[in-house]
Amino acid sequence: ERLGEAYQKLLIPCLRWKGTVVTLSLLVFAGSLVLVKKVRQEFIPPQDQNILIISGQTPPGTSLETTNQVSKEIEAALKTVPEVESFIVSVGSGGGSSAQVNQIFIPARLKAREERSIPHTEVMNKIREAFKPIKGVRMTMRDISSRNLSAGRPNPIAISLRGPDFTVLSAKAQELMQKLEAEKLGVDLDTDYKPGIPELLVEPRRDVMAQKGVSIDTVSLTLAAAVGGLRQGRYTSDGRRFDVRFKLPDEALQTVADIKRLYVRNIAGNLIPLSDVVTVKEGVAAQSITRVNRQRAVSVFGNLAQGQSQAKVLKRAQEIARSILPAGYTFALEGASAGFDEAFTSLYAALLIGVLVAYLILAVQFNSFVHPLAILMALPFSVTGALLALWLFNQSLNLFSFIGLIVLMGIAKKNSIMLVEFTNQMREHKQLDPFSALKEACPVRLRPILMTSVATLTAALPLVLGQGMGIETRIPMGLTIMGGTFVSTVLTLFVVPALYLLLVSWERHSHHKAALEASQQTKADESTLASYKTGYEL
Repeated sequence: ERLGEAYQKLLIPCLRWKGTVVTLSLLVFAGSLVLVKKVRQEFIPPQDQNILIISGQTPPGTSLETTNQVSKEIEAALKTVPEVESFIVSVGSGGGSSAQVNQIFIPARLKAREERSIPHTEVMNKIREAFKPIKGVRMTMRDISSRNLSAGRPNPIAISLRGPDFTVLSAKAQELMQKLEAEKLGVDLDTDYKPGIPELLVEPRRDVMAQKGVSIDTVSLTLAAAVGGLRQGRYTSDGRRFDVRFKLPDEALQTVADIKRLYVRNIAGNLIPLSDVVTVKEGVAAQSITRVNRQRAVSVFGNLAQGQSQAKVLKRAQEIARSILPAGYTFALEGASAGFDEAFTSLYAALLIGVLVAYLILAVQFNSFVHPLAILMALPFSVTGALLALWLFNQSLNLFSFIGLIVLMGIAKKNSIMLVEFTNQMREHKQLDPFSALKEACPVRLRPILMTSVATLTAALPLVLGQGMGIETRIPMGLTIMGGTFVSTVLTLFVVPALYLLLVSWERHSHHKAALEASQQTKADESTLASYKTGYEL
């Protein structure tokens, strides 16, 4: 009761200076929007799940034996990091014609979070330092925070460059990566375009082949048999069928000269040296060719530098891409980067639609277009409190904190509804003027408002103080709810009554005047009925 009396003493000056209070509150909200640029924005915060995915790539064309030797150096470097509990090294990937013998894949398990003094992001930095002395391999790392939440690449930086020429795309991809690394915006940057795989180009000399009676089919069959082998039959043994293939031994084909020493038969059955009918050249080729919507595409992907905002990095990456790409070339976000952009666009739209629907429902409930404005005045203050809490505790605005913000909207609105509804009841039943009704109603509703807010703060506290896997997603959500609830509750108690009183002049045909007239008409009808009854009794 003493708290209610103190609140009433503070409320009366706010009601008398209602215009000033509302203006100052709006300025506070506008000033808090500056924090949007200061708070980091990202799709999913990095989560310490005790697992890291490490990838290595030697230059295209590197043999499996050489790649295996490099993997042993990587293995030795990983053993020097005490936070790494175990790992598996897989050299080469795929099979058959799709084999990539220059790839190294290492899933690494870290020690339990409780046994480590540093988070997994710091462990990644230590591993990068351990890999620096290793030459002839490009190492990248990523965590698995955004798995199953977006299609495509899970990397927080993923941009697709598209255009007609792979040479231009490759050069611009390298330029983009260099600028992002120079500005310390990204780490572990890489591209999916891998040129430089050595290949032999065998070009037929058609005029010589025609003179010597050698067909192109004969040359192609000879090369296929020598290099890849040809199946010439099958046999069955122990219920299984086996292919019969023939080819030259691998050691017989090691150089270009070995290819030139092969022979082919002409139409007369004579042996003709292969070097007489073809020209053999050494060249390079790409490891794979990617197309998106029939356009040639090269992807640039990687991780954020420590402490960087994903929104800021992606915006800067798009600015760089826009400035370096020539005419006829485009870029687009993909994977987790596209998921971040689409998710935030959808969440902003959902937030605005939610506010609009809330206004329409309140307008129907209160039979007024004015009172919902006073009720919804609490929503901007909840945003202010949420941004302030995230900024003070160095947390990011991400998918989970945005969900907490949407939840917060419903909680903050309930306190305003209690104030406005009870004030309306005071005006209708006691026939008080708006100022007196607010002075009487607000202190009465102080207790349930505080109970609601305290219950909300207490319920969100375990999200902030809890430990264990996944705390990186729970802390931003809890801070959003707690900060928004606290600030909106404090400001709602003073600003909503001030705005209510300010909007009273707009109540030309509001339900209050209609209810007052109905009440007066009811009393007149009761008086008339009483006089009729008295006359009847007489």
